[in-house]
Amino acid sequence: MVRRRAPDHALSVPVLLNEAQKSSSSGHLRYAKVMWEFASEDTAGTLEQLVLGMKLFMTVSEKNIYQDRILRFMATFASETKSQGQLDVIEALLQQIIELSYAKDPTARWRACQLIHCIMSALPAEAAIADDAADLVQEAMLQRLDDAKPNVRAAAVRALARLPIPDDDGDFRDCPVTVAFLELLALEKSKDVRKAVLASLPAAPCTQAPILDRTKDESDDVRRITYLAIPEKIRLEALGAASGALLVRRGLGDRASTVSEAAGAMVSAWLDNACDGEPLALLRWLDPAAHPEESFLALKALIESGRLNAVQVGKLASEENLGLRADFNLGEAPLMTSEEAIFWKVVCECLASEATSKGLAAANTGGATANIEAAAAGDRIEALEAALPASVEDMINIISAHVAGGAEYRFASAQLMSLAAHCMDFTDSTGRRAASNLLNTLFSSGWEVCGTGENGKAWMEAAGKLARKVHAAPAELADAMLTSLGALRDNSNGFNGSGSSSTADTDAAWIHALRSAALLLEALPTARPALQTAAEFSLTDMVNDIITPGLEHANSRVRCEAVRCLGLYCLLDGIPTPLASHMPTLRSLLASSSQPLPVRAVAARAVGDLALQRGAKSLDTLLVAQAAEDPIVGTEPTVDLMLAVLNEWQDAFAVATAAPNGRRRRSAPSPQEVESVAELGTCLVEALVRLIAVNEFRQASDERRGEVSALEDGEVLRLLVALLLLHFDADTEPASRLRQCLSVFFERFASLSVTSQQYLATAVLPAARSACAEDLAAGRRTAASSPVAPQVVRFVLQLLQLPVIGMDGKREPLGHEPLTELVLGEILGCARRPNVPKPYLSALCKLPLALPMYDAGEDTRETMLRIQVYAAKAAEILSDKTMVKDMTSTVEMYAAPLGDSPELSEEGVAALLAGVKAHVEAFCSGFPMPFEEASDEEEEEREERRPAARRAGAHSSRRRGVAATTDSSDEEDSEDDEIIIKPRGAAATKRARPPARGARSTKNLAETESDEDDDDGPAPEMPPVDTSSDEGGIETEIDGDDDEVETEFENDDEENAEAARVSARKARRASVASVTALREALKENARIS
Repeated sequence: MVRRRAPDHALSVPVLLNEAQKSSSSGHLRYAKVMWEFASEDTAGTLEQLVLGMKLFMTVSEKNIYQDRILRFMATFASETKSQGQLDVIEALLQQIIELSYAKDPTARWRACQLIHCIMSALPAEAAIADDAADLVQEAMLQRLDDAKPNVRAAAVRALARLPIPDDDGDFRDCPVTVAFLELLALEKSKDVRKAVLASLPAAPCTQAPILDRTKDESDDVRRITYLAIPEKIRLEALGAASGALLVRRGLGDRASTVSEAAGAMVSAWLDNACDGEPLALLRWLDPAAHPEESFLALKALIESGRLNAVQVGKLASEENLGLRADFNLGEAPLMTSEEAIFWKVVCECLASEATSKGLAAANTGGATANIEAAAAGDRIEALEAALPASVEDMINIISAHVAGGAEYRFASAQLMSLAAHCMDFTDSTGRRAASNLLNTLFSSGWEVCGTGENGKAWMEAAGKLARKVHAAPAELADAMLTSLGALRDNSNGFNGSGSSSTADTDAAWIHALRSAALLLEALPTARPALQTAAEFSLTDMVNDIITPGLEHANSRVRCEAVRCLGLYCLLDGIPTPLASHMPTLRSLLASSSQPLPVRAVAARAVGDLALQRGAKSLDTLLVAQAAEDPIVGTEPTVDLMLAVLNEWQDAFAVATAAPNGRRRRSAPSPQEVESVAELGTCLVEALVRLIAVNEFRQASDERRGEVSALEDGEVLRLLVALLLLHFDADTEPASRLRQCLSVFFERFASLSVTSQQYLATAVLPAARSACAEDLAAGRRTAASSPVAPQVVRFVLQLLQLPVIGMDGKREPLGHEPLTELVLGEILGCARRPNVPKPYLSALCKLPLALPMYDAGEDTRETMLRIQVYAAKAAEILSDKTMVKDMTSTVEMYAAPLGDSPELSEEGVAALLAGVKAHVEAFCSGFPMPFEEASDEEEEEREERRPAARRAGAHSSRRRGVAATTDSSDEEDSEDDEIIIKPRGAAATKRARPPARGARSTKNLAETESDEDDDDGPAPEMPPVDTSSDEGGIETEIDGDDDEVETEFENDDEENAEAARVSARKARRASVASVTALREALKENARIS
């Protein structure tokens, strides 16, 4: 049935609104004109009916197409305002709607803000409403910015978009609307509101920094909107090359594809709006010499998006003698600038990559698709050949011309060498000979050619790529590089001490020589090719004449390069000098507090790489053997040394990032302030997490080979505890690379294998206890003070819920009943202590419900029965309603798989409850519970306050594990502000906050086996479950009243709180020396599972 349009003579305001809901935009324009005719004839009546229709519209909370059409119709109606009389009608309508924006109903407030936004944004640019009406709109919408509903706040932000008024200087710093927007953007939690603010902010200097800060927003949508808004809100000239490079690197490198696409659109907008479509102008603004990586990414994004056609550019170079086709030898063409060099490098590399990918696609497909791909590969090969010089010798001549140009063309020469290594074919002997001669000249001529600093390092890396391409065989490369190093030692000005007396020249010569040595060491697979060369300068000479003297150089930059070379040298198999003779040098550089942090960071990376390659235990064995010959050599285990240095770094980093008055900074320090201190900690953490990640595979390798190179279980647990606490340490928040490394590691490690999950399950309670000790020392007892211990518990819970995929692609069965048993024992131990923070206990109570469990069987039946007993007892003595409910649900969850099982005797229940405390304490040996024991008076007072009904229920309960619990189904659930857990086996619905502080051990390898016999020993076996029937009850005590008032703890003396926190940290570090119980507990954990 075809709907007929109402004739014009039958239209009225209600009919118009109904028709507007059924029509499209073209119909809206016609109806808007009719509405204005009604308003010109009867203004008051039209307004009255229109407001009545809007009131009906405001009652609908659902989002559908009909309500959207009403909004679009009102926008069209406002856009047809052409006279002052019509503007008066709009102002009167706005006044009516503004009154409705104060309604109690949130839907009415939301719709009112939507209507105001549609009308205000649709008004013609030349239409200016009266100041009184604008003030009313501004006042009402500013109030709505504080609305409880996010959708109301977002609509209010959009309604205010046209009201910001600039100051006399053109800025909006004093505009109340802009000030409100910036405050809301900094504090708003809703991503929709933040997106609305970003779209509504005016383009002004005062809004530039807040907009740029949103590129680090946690929401992908907000970051995407930010990159789309930057070209409109910030002029390219006002942005600056450094900020632009940061945006390019951060945006194009974003993990979310939608964000990286928006960043690509931002680069395209820069190209069109500020550079007139000229890529070289954009590169010139980015300053490729200072930001080579960002310039590469920006140009590559333009090519991938189709804004720059690399095939056409390549063919154009041959036709018009551009780029590498220009005649540089005759001096007719000027040398390439930095932007030109990187432009042709990116174009040629993209053509080469696309030609390879298209060729592989053609080979892997057939039919018409293969023909299309092959044709595309042919086009790109043809364009690449047109863009490159005619021969390798011509390319070498071009590079030589730019090298001879001096420091001004150093960056261009580096780009050309990298291009030649990536795109040129060196099979021609003439070209290879010319390239070899050039490289020999470059490496042996000294530092004046390549320079120093980061640009000099990039130049050396490009030269190294070209050397590896020219000298394909390792022996050939070693012979050429050792010959160059020998000539450099003999001829370099200042390197051998006989040249210039300038300290700067001498340091530059050392750096150049060490970087040249590093290029060779990085390229060699083993030391054998270098030992088989006929060069007069040998590998041993390089160590004795270049690397070893560099370690004692006065300049820290020289020492950094020397330590790096020594680490690369030690990684080679078959080196002519014993590895044990170099390990004490690297360890002493790492441990020495007198060395600068950059030197220690390079040493940490070298020690970590060696431990990863050869095994930490193998390095320790070498040290013991070396110590027998040289008593000065320390024998502290490698892992213990790295942990000790990491703890020292934490203290130094906390001091470096603290405010001058001793208070913690509210905002993260600048990258420049953090960079000099954070690198050491990051290198240590990267080394430790790699050792943990490969330890399981190394253990399997040791079993096959009969070696001992992997870490022991206790060492892995100690490292996990330390890294978990470090992850949540507030002092390390500015170290973004360290935090990111830990986040990626824990998520990957938890899904690696079932053994990895057992390690994490064993580490959670020691880590939580250590974090609790720091929380108590710092006064963090309530949820509002953000205690660390609950965050650690929730974070590990999320990790233990991650699936483990086996080699066959199927999900491995997982169960954590041993951990559940330990957690319940911890709850029973904490419930009677007076100073246990409620957030910590609440987080523990949620673990048993969320942890996955195995199917009920003979191996797990006794464990499940014990869990029921512990959970029932915990439900009796806990006072918080939510905790009691969690424990009751735990009892029911573990009772269901067992079905009808025999009841426990009173003696059996008592034996279980008596042994659980000793079991938990033995398991957590070295990590004591940081809470005080309750006194006898407090116990008696608690017993007197315990409700009689709860005491009576304890005696009449069944004793098969489901002990007396209060029925909390009819009680009000207390508000849970900690975390919402999905059903068993699912992931938590809220991620834990980013993660506290590590533990150290000073145990020495030289200690005898008798020292370990003094430990507490393995965790004791739990008493067997007695299934004999008995009618007796279980005597329990209930802790306190049901309603517990949570009070805020505040420490007025911040200096004392900080001192207490540091003291607790040191005490916790000292308490983790014994790890034997943890090692045995892990074995018991695996056995039970």
